Amino acid sequence: MFKDVQILKIKEAENLFEQLRNEQIHTRNKAGVLKGELRNLESKLQILESKQNNYKQQNILEEIQNLRDRISLLPFEIAIAEMQANDSVAISKMSTKIKIACSNITDIYKTISLAQLRIKLVDAINLLENNCIAPVLDESDCKIHKRYNKYQSKTNLIAVCETNNMPIGNRLAETNETIIEQTQITLNSEPLECSQQKFRYAVLQPFDQIPRQQIIKVNPDDVRVTDDFMLTQNAWILCPELEVKKVKELNPVVNVLGYKGSKVNEFVAPFVSQLGYRVERLEKNGWVDKQSQQQFNNLLEKENLLMVQRDNIGNYKKLKTLVFVVSKGNVKDEGEITIQ
Repeated sequence: MFKDVQILKIKEAENLFEQLRNEQIHTRNKAGVLKGELRNLESKLQILESKQNNYKQQNILEEIQNLRDRISLLPFEIAIAEMQANDSVAISKMSTKIKIACSNITDIYKTISLAQLRIKLVDAINLLENNCIAPVLDESDCKIHKRYNKYQSKTNLIAVCETNNMPIGNRLAETNETIIEQTQITLNSEPLECSQQKFRYAVLQPFDQIPRQQIIKVNPDDVRVTDDFMLTQNAWILCPELEVKKVKELNPVVNVLGYKGSKVNEFVAPFVSQLGYRVERLEKNGWVDKQSQQQFNNLLEKENLLMVQRDNIGNYKKLKTLVFVVSKGNVKDEGEITIQ
């Protein structure tokens, strides 16, 4: 999806550059063009006036008068055009605009994510759809964008559930099926087998829109909710691209976005970061970033969620509070880029 958006933004920037260049050329050449027009009109008027005794038709007389009116105005337009062409301030401003437009094209070519393009995910999707392009996540969307750790309210958190069961009726489906994918890696020239769960769907729900009475348990790596939990209009479902239409029909309230490939795993963390959330890495005792962990704990205490530990309440579905990433597969980190 990112590559398609990038191409459209490049075209948009190139069109602006061409528009500015044409305006600059037009300003430079306008006086000369008007002078040429004046010479041609004067020659045409001279011919008509020399033969006007032979042309008594009303339309010919009207044409002569129109020529005279236009010729009388042209000297003023020429004077203005020459003044504009020699206006050093205006020339400098236009040159600056052109340099910025040219620089923007170069910068867009260098971007590797929607965040670097400074376009919101929803706006990117609208841009593609307005240009008759289906928005689909692909390998160009596998970059995690680093963001500041500011866990000041529940709006800074998003819950994520990876599953092999298609959500239905704006609800999470029960999930019992687990698919294990075997991946071979090399350590000290010795091949090793690495197992990884493979999921088809990812459901993302803003944490602040989960009713407190439906929260059963909150941990650094997951939050559990009651069985009657409903997804909201700000939730997202990631699904295989060929299933987008069906998933939308079954979940009309939720945002649905397709992806290329057979598993959603590699798209989840990058997608979360493009939504504006910070991606945390997980270790045995919580998040790797201890400052983030402390902010998270303080937030739970502030929201009176530390005491929510109701493991004995009926059925529940498990959602991860924030996606954690252990560098693997095709998920790539953008490095030092940080955006608030």
